[in-house]
Amino acid sequence: MPFVELETSLPAAQLPRDLPAKLCAAVATILDKPQERVNVTVRSDAAMVLSGSPAPCAQLVVSSIGVVGTAEQNKGHSARLFDFLTKELGLGPDRINIRFYPLEPWQIGKNGTVMTFFACFLKMTLGLLFSHDCREYKAKAPELLSRGSEGS
Repeated sequence: MPFVELETSLPAAQLPRDLPAKLCAAVATILDKPQERVNVTVRSDAAMVLSGSPAPCAQLVVSSIGVVGTAEQNKGHSARLFDFLTKELGLGPDRINIRFYPLEPWQIGKNGTVMTFFACFLKMTLGLLFSHDCREYKAKAPELLSRGSEGS
């Protein structure tokens, strides 16, 4: 479940109207995640200084479980994200920074719980796994099932 936050000093009027959707699609492809799992926030008109200069710039923060945890992964992601951002924003690569943050499942809340519990809830609900890694969560299954059926 990637979380992507783009902040830029560019005015909203200079950004493509469909930038959030395009960024979502690009990140899904780059990180090999379904678009339905990608969360994107775009903030424009920010007061920013990058590398000591107030010239137009952007910063992208990418946080996710399992796909941004190594230098090798991020090197590939960075190249592809820079291609996307320079094209869509019209900024040079020297005016863009990207920060990658690996997340653990327990750091993400979803459906009134955290992803550690939610992942086991899904596995148990779908009957995919009743193995050791979910045993401690089986006691919570009735509570999770009631939360999951509340139209979340």
